[in-house]
Amino acid sequence: MRNHKLNTYGTFCNLFNKSLIVLYAFYKLSFSKDTFFKLRRMMLLLICVISFVYPFIDFPVWTD
Repeated sequence: MRNHKLNTYGTFCNLFNKSLIVLYAFYKLSFSKDTFFKLRRMMLLLICVISFVYPFIDFPVWTD
């Protein structure tokens, strides 16, 4: 049982980190020269939320 939890946590951390890297790279490419500070702050917070929620979404269910 303990090994299963560790595997699930490891999978979560792996997906979280990958999505955070990809979304932050998109943010840097899109908003690096932008001067709208409120929009940039909102996008960073949204990136954090999406990266946290992304591992919980089950995409194979959507393809059926």
